[in-house]
Amino acid sequence: MTEPLRIAIVRNAADVRSGGATIEEDLWLAALRANTPHHLVMYPTTAQTLEFVRDSGAEHRTTLVRAVREPSLSTRMVRRATRAVKRAAPPRPFADLGDALIGAGAECAWMLGATIVPLDIPYVATVWDLQHRVQPWFPEVSANGEWRERERLFTEYIGRAAAVVVGTHAGAEEIRSAYGEPAGGLHVLPLPTPTFALAAARTPKPERPQTLPQRYLFYPAQFWSHKNHVTALRALALLVSDGDAPDLVLTGADRGVLDHVMRTAVSLGVEQRVRSLGYVGRPELIALYAHAEALIFPSLFGPDNLPPLEAMALGCPVIAARVNGSDEQLGDAAVLTDPLDAAQFADAVRALRRDPVGRAALIDRGARRAASWTAPDYVSAVFDLIQRRVGPVRALWP
Repeated sequence: MTEPLRIAIVRNAADVRSGGATIEEDLWLAALRANTPHHLVMYPTTAQTLEFVRDSGAEHRTTLVRAVREPSLSTRMVRRATRAVKRAAPPRPFADLGDALIGAGAECAWMLGATIVPLDIPYVATVWDLQHRVQPWFPEVSANGEWRERERLFTEYIGRAAAVVVGTHAGAEEIRSAYGEPAGGLHVLPLPTPTFALAAARTPKPERPQTLPQRYLFYPAQFWSHKNHVTALRALALLVSDGDAPDLVLTGADRGVLDHVMRTAVSLGVEQRVRSLGYVGRPELIALYAHAEALIFPSLFGPDNLPPLEAMALGCPVIAARVNGSDEQLGDAAVLTDPLDAAQFADAVRALRRDPVGRAALIDRGARRAASWTAPDYVSAVFDLIQRRVGPVRALWP
């Protein structure tokens, strides 16, 4: 048995409403709650961290680190910070973060996913996707220098990692195809179902908000082009032509394509059937899942996505795009369709409505799949990985 380590747990310090914030919060708090001999260096410090550490009596095994200028979930912001650093000599990209962690005594780090920052201490790199390599034509991963910056960061981030964690074997193959086998090895750990959804599933179903339509499909996604809202609208138009269609409720922040989506709704003649609610809080999100006819999820990016897991936990049947890794992540607990075929999405909605027994069976399979792998399970597996990969060698230098 190796000695306990001082492990930095690093989450995004920028936008709490950004993609990935839910899973990072879950894993961050699950790490604090874990029964582990390791001392945890938590980055960054938040009011939530202070409250939890105070209430749990974990002060003796926790060091809190204030946020520094870097890093950020947005690679555009990372790029600006890196350019500023490059003007200095010698160049030390992301020195602020590394120095802050080392100053707090961290011997190694676990990067939860949104922060793509190579460090000078051993670290476990969580990689959610490599879409700049898989689908580089999307502007959000390619335009304005985005592709080059992602490639520079990922090359070093993956290459220097003591271990690389991915959610699916499909994701592991994408990394191998792009960069070869990492020196630290690839380790497949499925993304866990968000804790808030599992907790809400154990409580009474919330009442339907009066503002919601009686029947609606639900799509929670920020308005990026890869989220493929246009195919959801085309599917809605096909359902409207049946004469008995649900509405479509959308949530999420605008990342530059909301106007295009709404103009498309007008051109298809379905603008009266579409409601865009913007960013919503957890209680509203839970109610939206709980009362939806189905989650429609045509996003073209993968291999892992959280909304289908949230929907499954909350009893909402899932119709999702068949992308690389979706079969592995969702199995038989979702209806998978061609992501660009609106007719397939419309047919899936019709089939669920015609077959209430099949719909109930799909919901049951989803609930069981969602409950089978949780944030504490994931954290325990990563701590074990750190113990095996870093523990035996860390004692070899001062």
